[in-house]
Amino acid sequence: MSREGRGRWSAGVLAPVLVGLLVGCGAPEANPLDLPTMSGAGSSAVALNEPSASAGGAGSTATGAASSTSAGWNGGVFGKGASAQLGVLTGSARAHPSLVRLVVDYWDTRVKIGNTWRIDESALQQVASGRAASQARKRADTLSTGQRHVVGKFVVNASQVKVSGSTATVTGCMQDWTSEVDPAGQIVIDAPGGRVTTLQLTRTGSTWRVSDVPHDVPPFCSQDGTKVEVFGSPS
Repeated sequence: MSREGRGRWSAGVLAPVLVGLLVGCGAPEANPLDLPTMSGAGSSAVALNEPSASAGGAGSTATGAASSTSAGWNGGVFGKGASAQLGVLTGSARAHPSLVRLVVDYWDTRVKIGNTWRIDESALQQVASGRAASQARKRADTLSTGQRHVVGKFVVNASQVKVSGSTATVTGCMQDWTSEVDPAGQIVIDAPGGRVTTLQLTRTGSTWRVSDVPHDVPPFCSQDGTKVEVFGSPS
């Protein structure tokens, strides 16, 4: 997800077009993506920190390169780390927790690269390939040149997983609470918050990796208990 020029798309300057989706309203058309709720209330929500036995038969994931449960990671710049953590599974994502966990590992690796500018190629190649890997490297170069560091948390919620042969997509209202700070630790670009984000995954042999990230700035989304709102795409 590109951060270049992210300030142009802040919620404060965007006139959002409310779509107004409510989770658990009954009619499927009221929430076509079955967007997640942070509270986990109701039978449609599953907390990802409770391991599920169902991997949906999608094959293995190359996890372990990055800690997906590193909420307390503090080895970053200024004593402020950057990490990704598990959020909530709803809808079709409940059948594919291993693919969602791979997405968490990818973001965990990527935001830590953004914090330290150090690229562990072995770790990156275990969770990413193609454009997803090249974008992580490009981010490190851009941040290093601009003397900025990423700090904060990226929360992966997933509401929809589609698997077709050796490719898959994972979609959800993912919460990006990472900011960019300058060498003095002052915030230069604030956290964008919720975005309806879709990542593409590709399987090589029996191993899945994240292979592509959004090319355009995703629509904003917000969550408050069981209420999920989606806003028009930034322009």
